[in-house]
Amino acid sequence: MPGSNLGCCGSIPRPALKATAPYTRIKMSTLINGSLDLTIILEKAKAKHSAFSKSEKNGHIYFNITEWVNDEPNDFGQHASFLLNSAKDKLESDGGKVYIGNGKKSEATGGAVAVTDSVVAELPEIGDLPF
Repeated sequence: MPGSNLGCCGSIPRPALKATAPYTRIKMSTLINGSLDLTIILEKAKAKHSAFSKSEKNGHIYFNITEWVNDEPNDFGQHASFLLNSAKDKLESDGGKVYIGNGKKSEATGGAVAVTDSVVAELPEIGDLPF
């Protein structure tokens, strides 16, 4: 019934809708395609940046990131920036904000370029990291 507080079946009450504050926006999900600078990531891992940790559970190495997404693209058409997420008390000793990559809103037009054998040969062994 129009204007009633009953759901589609007429027996289950539905919650009343509340007006949202003027500053609240409802956004759809956005797919971001980007690239991360593996060289900087590995350098910071070896320097024991506070964003990195080794799991006691599975022995894997993880790093925390912050993603900043802008409504409008920058001069290079990028909408997002990726930073290593330093522990609050370690930001200064970690060297300040460390940008590790950028991204663009997806236009679903293509894929990544394949990694060559020469690039794979340059990757360090996991055992080379200080964890």
